[in-house]
Amino acid sequence: MQQRLLALLDAIAQLQSGLDMAVQSFINADGSVDGELTIRNLPEEWRTEAGFGYLIATMSSAFRTFVPFGAKPEMGGAFWCSFGIRFGPQNEAEIGELYHLYKRHRGLFQIGTYPTPAWGAGAIQIALTADTTGLKAMISSLMKKRGLPPSVIMVRFIWTPDGKRPGHYRGEK
Repeated sequence: MQQRLLALLDAIAQLQSGLDMAVQSFINADGSVDGELTIRNLPEEWRTEAGFGYLIATMSSAFRTFVPFGAKPEMGGAFWCSFGIRFGPQNEAEIGELYHLYKRHRGLFQIGTYPTPAWGAGAIQIALTADTTGLKAMISSLMKKRGLPPSVIMVRFIWTPDGKRPGHYRGEK
């Protein structure tokens, strides 16, 4: 998982310089494993309604070289992929309004896509670029409805020992 995330980090770095990226992984109490690529220091152009398409295009291009996980891993289970966005409120009134809608992380609010199979390159591209679901739709909606640009983008891979699609964290809608 870490090798795939580091390869993705390298692919993104070749397409866009100046990003602050990090990879980390976790073994959860239920036996599942999470790996996450966090992308910070997004170019200002990517944080505008007119320019966030460049963010999506860069991510999509990086995933074209990505080698998907096997549909039936040797150790059993299954790999899943999801995308997340962290964004911040623009004023004090929004803090209270957004508090109930999104998971909080260090002062920023976070939203993520449903996990999609990580063994299919097509499924990952759809989760990234679809106009009605996925990362592109979520960023567009946050910008149009709330005027909130992304601050951090996350790519998350999850391995579940039973092969079942992971759910939301406790308390998330």
